[in-house]
Amino acid sequence: MTINSLKRYERKWVFSNFDFNQICIYLFRSHFFFKEQYQNRKVNSIYFDDLNYSSIKQNLDGVSDKKKYRIRWYGDFNILKKPIFEIKSKKGFEVQKQNYAIYELENCDLLKSKDLNKIQICLNNKFKLENELVPILSTHYLRHYFISSNGLIRATVAKNLKSLSFIKDF
Repeated sequence: MTINSLKRYERKWVFSNFDFNQICIYLFRSHFFFKEQYQNRKVNSIYFDDLNYSSIKQNLDGVSDKKKYRIRWYGDFNILKKPIFEIKSKKGFEVQKQNYAIYELENCDLLKSKDLNKIQICLNNKFKLENELVPILSTHYLRHYFISSNGLIRATVAKNLKSLSFIKDF
């Protein structure tokens, strides 16, 4: 079941050794007068790729027309709650996301190999994409949400990023 299809422009910046409070002050004092939009939440994702690692190679090569496949859920690090499968297509800065609820993966444990295998099988059987997908990596972080005073620009700030690799060689 498709939950939604969303199209937007997206820009990302990476700040190393940043002061979170200073970034918030910059957002609040900017010409856009950002304010907090939602309550902070823990974001978890499992990223998938094909057996040739096409997505990873496209990313490393700087290809601007690409697709990304992930399952996202919020809250606990390892237990999937209300998991959503996202197909994220990107052309330059324009991003389109298609989201699908996958109820059958509710309560799967990311840290159990049988559950990770179940996730992979479910995804490939349900979505029948061109190439078989395998789990590559999971990411976990705390996200803060901000919105401009005119409601047209959203800024998110992620901190405490952790990742877990599911592949041995690349």
